[in-house]
Amino acid sequence: KPRKAIVSTRLDVRIRDQASGRVLWEGHAEAQTREDDEGLDNGAVAARLASALFARFGDATEVPPVG
Repeated sequence: KPRKAIVSTRLDVRIRDQASGRVLWEGHAEAQTREDDEGLDNGAVAARLASALFARFGDATEVPPVG
């Protein structure tokens, strides 16, 4: 029996300074699941991605602006 399709989900976040519009922090998290995976509805996948994305928020490395 063939397996269900793989669904890829990506969460991107950018935190900007409201006054200048400068990006203060950005990151992304990705996940791949099968369509038939139990317990992985859209809300559960989003929660797992957000948790993974912000788990190492404090370990961010400062990158100077380009240009």
